[in-house]
Amino acid sequence: MPAGRPRRGSRSRDDADPDAPARRELLARRVRAARALSGLTQEEAAHRARMQTAVYSRIERGEVDPHISTMSRIATALAFPLNELVVDLDRIGRPRDPNAERN
Repeated sequence: MPAGRPRRGSRSRDDADPDAPARRELLARRVRAARALSGLTQEEAAHRARMQTAVYSRIERGEVDPHISTMSRIATALAFPLNELVVDLDRIGRPRDPNAERN
């Protein structure tokens, strides 16, 4: 079965986590922006990250939840800090803490 598609009769990850699509889209935008700054094509970025272009493209389209090790390879390939790609992704959908420090 192709990766990323739920099995027939099973619940998708998005059913359990309604904020997953928003997180994937934010990550996708960050990866696309980092790649644009690097001046690489998707094919070049995928090759440097040691992954198939189709998989890399799905990450940039926000279709999959990549593992942190995959994100680390992408960050290295793009010469971009990993923390800047993944920072605050876990806060999407959570209420804002009014007592948090403001920058």
